[in-house]
Amino acid sequence: MRKVENKKLSSYTFVPRYRNLEVNNNGRMNTLKSWKYNYLFMKVKRMSMSVLSFNSKRPKIGKDCFLASSSMVIGDVEIGSCSSIWFGTVIRGDVFHIRIGYETNIQDNSVIHVTSNKNPTLIGNRVTIGHSVTLHGCTVRNHVLVGIGSIVMDQSEIEEWSILAAGSVVKPGTKIPSGKLWGGLPAKEIRDISEKERGWIEDLAGNYVKLSRQYIMCER
Repeated sequence: MRKVENKKLSSYTFVPRYRNLEVNNNGRMNTLKSWKYNYLFMKVKRMSMSVLSFNSKRPKIGKDCFLASSSMVIGDVEIGSCSSIWFGTVIRGDVFHIRIGYETNIQDNSVIHVTSNKNPTLIGNRVTIGHSVTLHGCTVRNHVLVGIGSIVMDQSEIEEWSILAAGSVVKPGTKIPSGKLWGGLPAKEIRDISEKERGWIEDLAGNYVKLSRQYIMCER
């Protein structure tokens, strides 16, 4: 028989701690006299769960970023300071590079990918990418809001201070000018954005910076 040993784990988990416990050759646990167990909370860095190297390239994560435990950031990816990557999001820089600016939030279940060896995905500063958005080989400039469930395809570009309405599909090669609201399937220009909407873009980015800091504090 061999004694059970407590080992450090590489993720947040609850670990059973056994006393007076052995494991026989069939892998079954036996007690020597009586045994009790309790749960220990083993804490490790969230990075170990969320960041994956590919082809010798490891993501570069800026200071005070939040990466949710179920997110994945892979390969040639750089993320600026105070940005946040939320639950279920995948950022896959395996066949070309992805760059994300500072104080940008990529919300839950979004997918960011590239065109193989052709089109990177570039996302600016203080950008809000809503839930379940797909960005593929495109460029999103500073101070942009991409609404929930939208798809932005290869070689498309969204200029600064623009809004893409929820559920929109931006066809490949489309250029959305600065200061515009676009929407639809396929997406088309609707109107200029208002000063109130400019403030909304700023507020969303700031609110997500504050929220991500709360999550980071909860992990400490």
